[in-house]
Amino acid sequence: MNLGAFLLPSLTCAVCLTWLALQRNRIAATESESEVLRTRLTSHAASASATRASPEQPEDWTSIARRYSKLRSVDRQKLSDRFKSMTSGEIADLLEKISKQQPTAHPPSLLYALISHLAETNPQLLLEKFIHVLINNPHSIHQFSDALLRWADDDLTAAIGWYDRQLADGALDTKSLDGLGLNMSGFLEKLIPALLISDPAGAMDRISTLPSAQQRATLRRSASSITEAAQASFAKLIRDLLPPRNQASVLAEPVGSILSGGKLEDVSAYLARINATTVEREAAALAAGGGEVDKIIRSRPILRTDIEAIRHWAVSEAPET
Repeated sequence: MNLGAFLLPSLTCAVCLTWLALQRNRIAATESESEVLRTRLTSHAASASATRASPEQPEDWTSIARRYSKLRSVDRQKLSDRFKSMTSGEIADLLEKISKQQPTAHPPSLLYALISHLAETNPQLLLEKFIHVLINNPHSIHQFSDALLRWADDDLTAAIGWYDRQLADGALDTKSLDGLGLNMSGFLEKLIPALLISDPAGAMDRISTLPSAQQRATLRRSASSITEAAQASFAKLIRDLLPPRNQASVLAEPVGSILSGGKLEDVSAYLARINATTVEREAAALAAGGGEVDKIIRSRPILRTDIEAIRHWAVSEAPET
């Protein structure tokens, strides 16, 4: 037997096995080091994100306020989530602190985010404590009327009372803020229909606080919320406040909401209730005719008999239409 021929392959095989074992050990060590590095990086990233987005210490908020505009959207969302875990009092305290350091509530900013959060969660607190921040800041003025609307949804009487006190005290006498009248109209749109039942004179007083250019738009938008009990008062308000050329078109605005849940005969009852003039009847008949056609074609094809019925009704209400 040739021993050399046997040993050479055996030694070669042993060397290969030893080399493979060393390589496996090196790979295992490398993988272990990589896992440690990944763990450290993940921990560092999580720590950095928590520092950016979920500051636990009060002094961190000052830093957040300075860097807020540069935060990623995901980090701003984390801050928003943190707001939800805070009480309204804590948010108010933080808002007061930041408003002194960062008086301009431009979006995106921490001050703007805090105002938005409190306007949604506790509008009464926002208005009672921070009205000066809202009405004297062009970037947050719209949140004034938004907060009033939300408060009115919860407690209309309290919101009206607070609003009246601010007017009486002169807190809302801000003629330099061109946007105030526009934004107040949103609140008045909700307020007017309720006041037309309980205090028609008060409705007149409040709508009169708006610039003339806003009065018609506000009344037009509030028309869809006018109840049957308030229709006569609504008509009187329109006739007393608006110039004659604008009255008929605004008085025709409730027709759409009447038809949405009723029929042409209900429009006739509305016109009788407000003692409509010839011009007002013509405007209402035109609005009702178009509204009735739209209502029919949303459910089925319109027929010649439908057109004839609408025409007959319109002629009966406004012969010259």
